[in-house]
Amino acid sequence: MKNHDSPRLAALDAARGSAMLLVFVSHFLDEYRLADLPQLSGVVEFIAVVCKVATPTFFLVSGIILGYLHRAMGNQFRDLRIHLIDKALFLLTIGHLLIASFTAAKSSFSHSVSVGYVTDTLAFCAIGSLLSIPYTRPTTRLWCGIALYLVSWTSWYFWSPGSPIVEVLKGIFLGPQVDGTIIFYFPLLPWFGVHLIGSYLGEQFSKYKSSELYGQASKILARLSAGAVLVILTVKATYKMLVRVELLTPSGALDQFVSPYAKYPPGPTYLFFFGGLALLLISALLFAKGAQWFQSPMRSVERLGRNSLLAFLLQYLVYYTVLHWLVTKTSLITPMTAWAFFLLSIFGLVALVSLLDRHHIRRVWTVGLPRLSKYLTTLGGTSDPPYSSHPSPRANDRAA
Repeated sequence: MKNHDSPRLAALDAARGSAMLLVFVSHFLDEYRLADLPQLSGVVEFIAVVCKVATPTFFLVSGIILGYLHRAMGNQFRDLRIHLIDKALFLLTIGHLLIASFTAAKSSFSHSVSVGYVTDTLAFCAIGSLLSIPYTRPTTRLWCGIALYLVSWTSWYFWSPGSPIVEVLKGIFLGPQVDGTIIFYFPLLPWFGVHLIGSYLGEQFSKYKSSELYGQASKILARLSAGAVLVILTVKATYKMLVRVELLTPSGALDQFVSPYAKYPPGPTYLFFFGGLALLLISALLFAKGAQWFQSPMRSVERLGRNSLLAFLLQYLVYYTVLHWLVTKTSLITPMTAWAFFLLSIFGLVALVSLLDRHHIRRVWTVGLPRLSKYLTTLGGTSDPPYSSHPSPRANDRAA
């Protein structure tokens, strides 16, 4: 945790920072889609599609980092685990209330606070992985992750509970209700499956020496990415062929399976396609970092990824409070000023995050769990989990 410039995790920070930039673009387009410039509609739609890579990138990178650090830090992972659970609890409590406050301009505060955001799901996944990683082997988590996703998506697809309470629980854990009502935009169980798969990959990468880590990890992810995209191309080609020969009839229910845009909940085709592109993005950044390319611009993106919680909170304020107010309450936002606002917001957010990073803003994200843990350890001894890693020379790698 001391070595804040550790090159072994910098590329993963860059991947998370790149995904954050896509979130900026996506949320800007949520509020202002440049409707007054129809000649750009095709470009805007393409950009909106590219931005869908952000979500699987966040979950995969988070899982990869936890799996990697479990091996790399050895017995020191226990203290780090408490720190990261503390950060996740902050996300679920104070972070959730802040985001609800920033999005309340679009609806009532009571509605905003009752909705689940991607940060809530990420926090849930991080806590689940942090509690399970020391007690499970990588292959166990891989198969659990795959099974969890398949079972949760299949249950959402075929199961229609009659009870309103159970329907709400389905909306939280599996996906939207029958009438399309979304309680959790990112349901807990399918994304937890993705997170566990990421933790498996992270532990596999920790087996490589520092000199070959980036190159080998980049190759593995590039192969996985190519395989995922190839599967989707095969599925789409087969689907179109069956429709053409009238063996299949297109329907809304079938689209949940074959559409790469079925994000709520994440359909198999969506997850393979955009998850594959997310792996390609991470692979490219690992390769670029290993080859020492674009070091100066990458450092800003790394800082953005290292402070992803801060960036998330700030962008909600900028786009869902300030921009929303300007668009709905004033006539100041025109196509020309919208571009100016967007560019200014990007540079402003990156600059502010970089400034606060120098003042160690990450220390603020806490609910006091590390202090409580230290107090409790003075009351009695601690025991190691049954499956723990051996100390590693990479134990001082940065955590967040």
